[in-house]
Amino acid sequence: MITVDAFFRFSGIGILLLLVTLTVIHVPKWRSAPYLILACISLIAMFIGYSPKVFQPFGTMNVVVRLLDVPHLVFIWLFTLSLFNSNFTLKPFHILTGILYCAPILWVRFEQFGWVLNSPTLIGPVVSMLSIALITHLCVTTLKGRKDDLLVKRRASRIYFVAIIAFVTIVSAISEPLIPSTSGWRQTVKVLAIWPAIIWGFIWMISFDKQAVTFADDIAEKENLSEQDKQLKEKLVSAMKDGLAFKDPKLSIVTLASKIGVTQHRLRSLINQNLGYKNFSEFVNAYRIGEVKNVLTDRTKDHIPILRIALDSGFKSLSSFNRVFKNSENVTPTEYRNQHSDS
Repeated sequence: MITVDAFFRFSGIGILLLLVTLTVIHVPKWRSAPYLILACISLIAMFIGYSPKVFQPFGTMNVVVRLLDVPHLVFIWLFTLSLFNSNFTLKPFHILTGILYCAPILWVRFEQFGWVLNSPTLIGPVVSMLSIALITHLCVTTLKGRKDDLLVKRRASRIYFVAIIAFVTIVSAISEPLIPSTSGWRQTVKVLAIWPAIIWGFIWMISFDKQAVTFADDIAEKENLSEQDKQLKEKLVSAMKDGLAFKDPKLSIVTLASKIGVTQHRLRSLINQNLGYKNFSEFVNAYRIGEVKNVLTDRTKDHIPILRIALDSGFKSLSSFNRVFKNSENVTPTEYRNQHSDS
């Protein structure tokens, strides 16, 4: 058992260190890089600290690694959100969620170090519930954005990523109650569950293809289109501008592809590679924002409430409209209207 554990544990540590090195060398400015590096470091700490006694460090080193491994799931969560959401930015919500998740685990660690009295009996179930909540949010968010994603490689990777996370979660959930806490196999099984995910990440990174790793396509709009692409683009623009397809709040890649008589795959490729958009919502919202701006700058329509303008332009709610508009124009719709009423 020790030999098996040693092979997977230390090979996993080596691969994680290599992942960190490859990230620093090849994609240091990648938005997801900090979260990937922190996740790797935290997992390395877990591999070192959560191990059979023969591999466990002593004294201060044990305290350090057991504290460093606490937020590993939080960093994986943030890495996933930043990887699959083109508009991701770290917000107070993410920080507060991370603190909420780590707090009870830290209490358990402090008890293990003898720094506090016995922790509440419910702290174990609380940690499990918080872990399930983070993993569920991770999986749901990743799959939810799949239909809207125009990057082919990233769209396909969403399923693989969720499948790997689900595998690790299921194996960990099954092994915890079945294997006694005094058994060395408990730590080994957790390493065995995580190891395939590490290998997948390693294979992904060793491609040394920056676009493959970051899922970054060339989003500059192409000028030299083929004759077929030109005709398809004309149909698309006609459907959006003349047919006002963007005003349909339920407009999807499926309905738009059917409207102009082309396959979903072909339309995704056109919007991404020829028009420069990474997801379908960005493409549609560009037309909606353009329509809203036309109305807001029309002095004869000053009496129309902003909510009515937003809904008539295809937005489903005022909150989503305000968020999209602010991200696009750096001012609120009201501020935008006021600025142009004074000019």
